[in-house]
Amino acid sequence: MAHFFQTKPKNKEDIKACYFFYGEEVFFAYEYIGFLKQILFNASEEESNVEKFLLGEHTWIDVIDTARTIPLLFSQNRIIIAEYSKSKSSAQSGKRRTLSTIDKELIQEYLQAPAAGTTLIVILPDKVKKDNSLVKFFSGLSSGNVCAAEMRSLWDNELLLWLDAKAAEEGKTISPDAKRRLVELTGNAPGLLAKELEKILIYIDKKSTVEIGDVEEITMALKTYTEYEISNSLARADFPASVRVLDELINKESVLPTYILGVIAKFFRDILIGKLSLEQKKADRKAIFKELYPNIPERFRQLYDRKFRELFSLVDSLSWEQLNNILGALREVDLKMKTTGESPQILLEGFLFESCRLMKDRAKNVILKGWD
Repeated sequence: MAHFFQTKPKNKEDIKACYFFYGEEVFFAYEYIGFLKQILFNASEEESNVEKFLLGEHTWIDVIDTARTIPLLFSQNRIIIAEYSKSKSSAQSGKRRTLSTIDKELIQEYLQAPAAGTTLIVILPDKVKKDNSLVKFFSGLSSGNVCAAEMRSLWDNELLLWLDAKAAEEGKTISPDAKRRLVELTGNAPGLLAKELEKILIYIDKKSTVEIGDVEEITMALKTYTEYEISNSLARADFPASVRVLDELINKESVLPTYILGVIAKFFRDILIGKLSLEQKKADRKAIFKELYPNIPERFRQLYDRKFRELFSLVDSLSWEQLNNILGALREVDLKMKTTGESPQILLEGFLFESCRLMKDRAKNVILKGWD
C-alpha cells in the first residue's frame, strides 16, 4: 500500500479544508505542507500566509477564530498549522490531548463551512493507536473536507521507492546500489535522507544518475563521523581509523566523550548478546541479527551480508575472557572519566588501542591479560 505522503496534490481543487497528521515521522507532515505551499503561494506570499499555533500554549478557540478571520493581506490562500507538542509521558499526553465538548463542536461547526482558501493542518507528533480519541475524532469527520493520515516510517522497498521519487522531483535517477548505500550511511530517518540526497543532487550537477561513488564521496564527507563510523572502524579493528574518528568527534563535532563511550559499549554489548543467545540456544543467527539490527532488512543484501559477517566473526572468535576484559576496561574508562581529571580522549584512545589489538589477534586466540 502506498504511503499517503508519497501522493502529491496536483492542484488547488485536490486540497482538503483540513488535514490531521499523526505519528512519529513529523518530517512527512512538513514535506506535505511544502507541496501545498508550491500550489497555493508564490514566493512573496509564503511567509505571510502561513500561521502556526502550538496547542497547549494556544487554544482551539484561537485557531478557529484565526481561520475565520479575513487576513490583513488580501491573499486568496492561507495555511494554518495547529501542532501538539510531543508528549513526555502517556499521562501528560492524555491530559493535554482530550478535546472538550466545546472544542469538538467548534471544529465541527467550522468544517461544515470552512473559510475559502484556508487549509487547516493539525499535527499530533507521536506514535498513537487508532483508538486514540483525537485520531477517532478527526477520522470520523466528513471525508469530503478532512483527510486523516498516519506519519508512519518507510521501510525496505517503500523507502527505496521514496528515494526514487525524491530524485525524480529534480529530474534525476538514483541507482539501486546508491540507494542502499545512502540508507546504510544515514539510516531510515526521512528527514536526514532527504537532506543528504539534496546535497548529492547538487554535487552531481548535470549528471542524470546518482551512483554509489557519489554517495560515498558526498555523504561520507558531509555526514561527519557518526555511530556508524565508530562501529565500522572497530569491526575492522582499525586503530588508526578509530583514533581519527575519535578526534573528529571530540574536537571538530563537539560530541561528548560520554556519548562516544556509550556507542562503543553498545558495539561490544551486541557481541555479548549474540554470544550469549547462541550458547543458550535462544535464537538462530538470523533472529539474533534481526533483534540487534532491526533497521537492516535482509533484502538489503550487500549491507546485510557484510554486517552479519562482521558481527558473528567477532561473536565466534572472541572468548568470554576477552569480552569480559573488554567490558571491564570500558567500565574502568567510564569511572575514570567521571572521577578523575584525566583526558577523556586519551582514556578512550588507550581503550581503542587495546581493543583493536585484541580483535586483530583473535584468530590466534590471544587473550588479553591486562590493560596497562
